[in-house]
This record gives sequence, C-alpha cells and structure tokens, in this order.
Amino acid sequence: MSADNGVYILQTYGPEFRVCYGGAIDNIYEGLDSESNRWKPNMKEMRDMFCDSKMFSNLDEAWDYAKELAADHTYLEDGVCLITDFSNVKFGED
Repeated sequence: MSADNGVYILQTYGPEFRVCYGGAIDNIYEGLDSESNRWKPNMKEMRDMFCDSKMFSNLDEAWDYAKELAADHTYLEDGVCLITDFSNVKFGED
C-alpha cells in the first residue's frame, strides 16, 4: 500500500525554503504552462500544505531541519525532497 508521504522542502522566490511533512505533494501542481513549459502552482494547495511550516533563507538550514523532521517518521515513501519548480514564485501570491 502506498503511503504517498514525505518531508518536502519548497523553494520559492527570495530564496525562501519551507519545510513540511505531508502527503499528496502532487496537489501543489496545477498543471504545465504550455507557453513557458513551466509548472503552474496550485496556490491554495501550496498554502494549505506549507503555511504553518518553518521557513528558512538558507538551504543548508532547511536540509538540517528536514532531516530532523524525517527522523520523527517510521516510513517516508518519498523520503526528503527538494522542490525547485516554483523558485520564481512568491509564496502565497495568486
């Protein structure tokens, strides 16, 4: 049975790095923009998943925290993942 869970580091404009434990991460993707060939964010899902998460301005600190968070869980199907598809998006902007 699939757990569909992991610890995710979301990189957004700044750069800002938000770290959370969650599942169904694919919900933060609205679809592929055919003009730019970039993923469009689903901001509602992104806010729901990452709004209460810790935010870092340094990737190394985000990774350290993500590893600590991962240690609290017995099984992570996706492990610890860095999501850079939205590095040009300001978090929370529609």
